[in-house]
Amino acid sequence: MCDDRNRMCAAIKNIKNTWDSTRLLVPGQLQVFNSKLIYPYMNFTTGILPAQTANYSGYTGPRYYVRAFKSLSPKNNGVLNIPGFDRSTEKTLIDIKLPSITGWLSLNKYYNESDFTGVDGDGCLVQENLSAETFSWTSAQYSNVHSNFTVIVRIIMLDNTCAPIEGLFMTDWEEE
Repeated sequence: MCDDRNRMCAAIKNIKNTWDSTRLLVPGQLQVFNSKLIYPYMNFTTGILPAQTANYSGYTGPRYYVRAFKSLSPKNNGVLNIPGFDRSTEKTLIDIKLPSITGWLSLNKYYNESDFTGVDGDGCLVQENLSAETFSWTSAQYSNVHSNFTVIVRIIMLDNTCAPIEGLFMTDWEEE
């Protein structure tokens, strides 16, 4: 989670923006803290030296983290390793998107070939290995060749009861 090179804020549409870890979170963002992606809930204004100005204790509502993966070759599937992700809680949602090609495909729902059209909410999960914390996904007939070989992963935590995400890796891609 410490790799900010590929991190993008929810409102940012291009990959060229620079992340500045000294800036406060804006509404809607998740927080990377202690090498984990968490729902922001801590008050850093007291008991922390040097003095801080961040107080996230009153945050509510869904929070987002967006990361891009770029491969060296065309892909319409992959395997994500997501330590800490508990798909059964339904409070942490993970979506995959091929920019300009598909909507947000849900890793929380299984892929169903008979009704898959590549729109928001379509299931893309093919197989999960809970002990290895890996999740195989597909975008079916849609290839990243038309999205500059890029896939975007969006993590949404609905509230501060969500378990921390300890990493996000595309394990079977040769990344640029």
